[in-house]
Amino acid sequence: MAGGAAAAGGGGGAGEAAAAAEGVLGRARASGGCPRATLGLPGAGGAGAAAVTPAAARAAFRRLALALHPDKAKGAPGAEEAFKVANAALGRLLRQIQREEWDAAREARAAARAEAYAGSTAASAAPGVSEAAVRAAKEAWGGGGGGGGGG
Repeated sequence: MAGGAAAAGGGGGAGEAAAAAEGVLGRARASGGCPRATLGLPGAGGAGAAAVTPAAARAAFRRLALALHPDKAKGAPGAEEAFKVANAALGRLLRQIQREEWDAAREARAAARAEAYAGSTAASAAPGVSEAAVRAAKEAWGGGGGGGGGG
C-alpha cells in the first residue's frame, strides 16, 4: 500500500522533475555550458557577475536538486543527467566566484604595497600618502614594520 501511495505521489514529482531537467539541460546547451545560466541565475555570459554570491548559487542549486535528485525523481527522463550537469555547474561557479574574490584581494594588497612603498621611499614628502594609509597597507600585507628602519 505504501508503494502504491509513493507511486501515485511520485507521478506529479516525475513530471515536475522532467520539466526541471528539460529546463536545466536546455539552458546548459543554449548558453554553451555557462554555469550561471545552467543554474538559472542572473548575469549569464559575464554581465552582472558581482550580483551572484556563493549563497545565491547554492540556493539555486538546492531548488534544482529538490526536483532532480535521483532518489526523488525516479523514472523522470533526463533528471539524473540534469542533476549531474547542475552539480558540475555549481562547482564551476563557486570556483569562479572564489577566484574573482582572490584576484580582488590580491589586487588590493598590491595597491596597498605600492602605496606603502611610495610613502616609504619619498618619506613624508610624497603627496597624498598619509600615515594612516601606510599603517593600513602594512596591516594588509602581514603586520607592522617587523624590525629595521628604526632610529
